[in-house]
Amino acid sequence: MMKCSYIDELINCDVDSLSNEESEKIKEHIKTCRDCRNFLGALMISKNYIAKEPKIDKYFYTKVINAVDSDRYKKSKVSFRVLGLLERLKPALKASFGTLAVFVSVILLITSGVFDNLGNLIDKNKNKISYSDEHTNLTFLQTKGQNIVTEDGEIFNIRGITLTNNFWGNWVNGESEKLQSEGKEPIIRPLVQDEWVLTEDDFERIKNMGCNTVLYDFNYQLFAEDNPNREANLERLKQHIRRFSSMDIYTAIMLMAPPGLDSANDIREKYKHGSVRLKSVFEDDTYYEQWVNMWKYLAKELKDFKGVAGYGIINQPRTPTDSEGGVEVFRERLNNVCKEIRKIDKKHIIFVPEYNSREANPGESYFDDETQSYIIDNGEQGIIWERGLVKVDSSNVVYLFHFFEPYNFVNDGIGDFDASTLESQVKNRYEWAKNIGNAPLLTEYGISRINSVDKRLEWLETVHDIFNKYGISASYFQYKTSVGAYISMKTGFNAIYGEYTDWRNEISLIPFGFASEGIASSAKENHFSEAFEEYYRKNNTIETISILDNQPVLESLQKFWKQKP
Repeated sequence: MMKCSYIDELINCDVDSLSNEESEKIKEHIKTCRDCRNFLGALMISKNYIAKEPKIDKYFYTKVINAVDSDRYKKSKVSFRVLGLLERLKPALKASFGTLAVFVSVILLITSGVFDNLGNLIDKNKNKISYSDEHTNLTFLQTKGQNIVTEDGEIFNIRGITLTNNFWGNWVNGESEKLQSEGKEPIIRPLVQDEWVLTEDDFERIKNMGCNTVLYDFNYQLFAEDNPNREANLERLKQHIRRFSSMDIYTAIMLMAPPGLDSANDIREKYKHGSVRLKSVFEDDTYYEQWVNMWKYLAKELKDFKGVAGYGIINQPRTPTDSEGGVEVFRERLNNVCKEIRKIDKKHIIFVPEYNSREANPGESYFDDETQSYIIDNGEQGIIWERGLVKVDSSNVVYLFHFFEPYNFVNDGIGDFDASTLESQVKNRYEWAKNIGNAPLLTEYGISRINSVDKRLEWLETVHDIFNKYGISASYFQYKTSVGAYISMKTGFNAIYGEYTDWRNEISLIPFGFASEGIASSAKENHFSEAFEEYYRKNNTIETISILDNQPVLESLQKFWKQKP
């Protein structure tokens, strides 16, 4: 049980009706008292959940157990003592299964340290608890001409690295096989962010890298209205933002997998006839509404965070056919989501991406991947891989483009690159942004390990010079990804670090080696066998994370990040 004598005063207070003087008194106390700080955070979340009368989820126990890292809870921790405290609150709470869900969720949140910054949470203006972002040297970023600037007017070029956070999800035995047999995407988007994607070691590693921004990728399902983990996911996101902010690193919140069609499930969907293909937020009204509502929710919760660089509203979108509205409905819906965000949050930048492809109209020619030839569209809505930026009417906008050029070289290691062609592609976008009203640009770029280290460095130095010449903000894709027998270590592998997350299922310790012939065969095919021997196997033990052969690549990035605008 908690020993602080102040706890009874907290139990009897009405947080929503505190005076400024009372708020300050509590604020000062919880700065130094961890027990009261945890209790106040627990009280806040419990009240919000119970007021909403949460729906019963028959899979609740399973989801909680699956989310818990068993190694982490072997030692006795203060969070388990909170159960006794919550017993004292039972008479004031509605008895329901949802209340039990709140208790368990609060235990997990306290254990993870979510409430450690609760000392800043008293908002005098509204007389209620709200998260703030005061302990940082960062200021809100805004656009000025073709530059991003701080509140002091200093030019700020994003020099960042992308955290994909395994947004695409995982193979789930039993469910993924069924989806695959139906011709659907078998990788299931997470309802809770995987623990391994951002650990204490990752924060320290990123801090020492020297970047000034992280692009923080996520999937829609984490913050979907019907996700029972949504509030806990939000608290984790805020905790990560605060952590990066304390390092003077901005966090750009980037939606990579919206509801409906996304760049990951499109690997299968693009081969389907347009009539049965999964629809996008630009074609389906339900998906569109979910997309808008998610951004309204996040904007409301993050609008006061100085450490947030801005919101990346969608990733690599595709415009529909002319019969479904074409580029005009694409522009309209981009404008609408920006407008809804601006009603709530006028401070943060909105990152608006170029479209990455479009659906062919009848009579147009497109390249068919299955036949490896150009064919005429006959209503099947084939995919035309062309890109374009579209102006939106909102203020404080940065336009985003991906730069993996030439793709055959960067991704597949085929051929070479031409510096003048690369510069021309960047210059065309720069001129477009200048002509529409001097808008800044952000690019996300990277090169895969299928190319030699020397070739990777040559390409990086070339594009870095181009980005500097045109004042382009840039983030390298990507910081870290999972590795294993079924993941290519060459083609399309851009990550600086690789983490062997599934080694327990793929490696036999006695005798030491791959657990089956099938795993060994896949590892060889994906060039993981050699990577495993060189980077992950250490005297018959497993070193789970490695920079591989990317140290020179990281040093090239660090040199780029240090250069002043």
